Amino acid sequence: MSSKGRLNRPMPVLSSMSQYIVTPSVIYLFPTLLRSDIAVIYQTSGTTSLGKSKIVPCSYAWLDGNVRKVTGKARSDSGKVDILSSTNEIDSGSIGYIAQFVLSEQSITHSCMVQYKSGQPSTSELVDIINRCKLRQLVLFPHFLREHLRASRTDPETLHALSSVDVIIYTGGGFVGDEEEEWAWKNGINLVNAYGSTECGPSFIKFIPISSDSDLLELVIPPEAPECPDVSFRSSDGNYHTNDLFREVEPGSYVFCGRNDDWFNMQNCSLCDTKAIEDNARSLCGDIISDCVVVGNGHPSPVLVVEACSVSPALDESKLKAEIYRRIHPFHATRYPHEGIASPDMIFVVPLGTLPRTVTKATVRRKVIEEMMKEKLDKLFSGNV
Repeated sequence: MSSKGRLNRPMPVLSSMSQYIVTPSVIYLFPTLLRSDIAVIYQTSGTTSLGKSKIVPCSYAWLDGNVRKVTGKARSDSGKVDILSSTNEIDSGSIGYIAQFVLSEQSITHSCMVQYKSGQPSTSELVDIINRCKLRQLVLFPHFLREHLRASRTDPETLHALSSVDVIIYTGGGFVGDEEEEWAWKNGINLVNAYGSTECGPSFIKFIPISSDSDLLELVIPPEAPECPDVSFRSSDGNYHTNDLFREVEPGSYVFCGRNDDWFNMQNCSLCDTKAIEDNARSLCGDIISDCVVVGNGHPSPVLVVEACSVSPALDESKLKAEIYRRIHPFHATRYPHEGIASPDMIFVVPLGTLPRTVTKATVRRKVIEEMMKEKLDKLFSGNV
């Protein structure tokens, strides 16, 4: 058929389309909903459920409260376009995880460009993304942030890249450590720690003492707060107990002291702050260990389990343990026997990459390691138990 023939053809008449027109009598109305009705169901990454994934139903009140907080967040700079680095698998998990959902809400609200990548980037790839794509915001879990901060201490290009980002937000799995935070601030890296959980999101909270003879306070979500999760997660008092512990250092200012499972009941029934031991070891031994965890619940003293760093000097296990102990000894010399590392024998060394971790946040799974080390711990303390 010629082009002229095609132009002169009549338009088709679609009389049958009338059957698709919806009349008022068949319009479906949305059901009546209550703020307490379930709006969305999330999945945990495992950190708040002892390594096991679980689903978390959230109400419309919960969703409304979190959307309002996220959309009210100011842009990093009024003269810049927000560019957020994310991934569909590794950084904060799938959109079924609350962290990724919150980031997606924020990105949509502020018309934010999202720079995707294939997975958790190496430091060199992250520097390239920052420089090439002009990244403005970075959201990381503490384990990955520590790796990049460690590299920035010896590589000026990495330091320049991290300090050029408007804000680096880290959340989930605790803190990067006081010494690392102080070093970052002194070198122009803007770190912001954000508190939240799958069950609550960023939260309105109150603090409740964990016992009458302790200055530790547990962070609790009251039932009247819109972030309070489904009743199936609440305790008999109606509150949601996060198991996160804080100490009030001045009126209205609180310092994170770990989770309930970060505090051991030792053999003498006294408490041991494992987080303080771990933070000290990471701070002083970051060049010879990759990471560490404290075990020894119910034993006379704690034990420090360390992963040897791949770039550490060529030290055999006994020399590595001796060097670690030499560095951390001044800290432990001021602690009670039940809360300190008393000798190199109380340091266990494992190969790099063998400490069990959660998939999404790469958080070390203390209780799993405690079970793995049970026989070795019993042997170590056999003369004292």
